[in-house]
Amino acid sequence: MHSVEKSPWSELYKVTEEGSLLLDETVFQSFGAGVPHQKGDMSVENGEVVIRNINEEHEALRWIHSQNVEFTLYLNGKEVFDAEELPHHEKMEMKIEKR
Repeated sequence: MHSVEKSPWSELYKVTEEGSLLLDETVFQSFGAGVPHQKGDMSVENGEVVIRNINEEHEALRWIHSQNVEFTLYLNGKEVFDAEELPHHEKMEMKIEKR
């Protein structure tokens, strides 16, 4: 959920062989702060803006978690954890742990 626009926002990441997170696609309903607009292939589908082929690599994802906005993390289609269990207004980091 976009914290300012209060509209759904989803991102699709792929894990690279090196263990980075590669932002491949994002879908949102309206432009607002932080919305990518200069990368990838943009289209409008079913009233939503879809950007594919972003190819933006991240070693980790970092955010300040808020329990005031909807947040769900899925891995291969399964919910990873209950976001309400994360501390409110705390720094979060998600990265791939190499074994």
